[in-house]
Amino acid sequence: MRFASLSGSNPPTSPNLFGYAIPPTSLLSLVKNAFKHGDLQDQRYPLEICLEVTNNQLSVTVKNQKRGEAALASHGYGLRNLRRRLEIVYGDRAALAIEETETVFKVTININF
Repeated sequence: MRFASLSGSNPPTSPNLFGYAIPPTSLLSLVKNAFKHGDLQDQRYPLEICLEVTNNQLSVTVKNQKRGEAALASHGYGLRNLRRRLEIVYGDRAALAIEETETVFKVTININF
């Protein structure tokens, strides 16, 4: 699913996610971070949530515009804990990737089933 905006102006397409699961609260952690640390006010840069299944690999991506100088302090505990949960449940079949620029923060979880 890709949400073009929080207002739902661009309806998402749904992949068949039957049989694919992630640890509880994993997606919640990523979305919470986007609200806590992101700038979701600018409609040119909406929060993007994408779920894709390709060749038995589930990819979950959350991408948002970063806040400017008013950003909240981050210690990285949420993402560190999420990475650890994925390791416990999936071992080397899961990876958490973080891409960060001056203006954009993107986290992708890839899980091989």
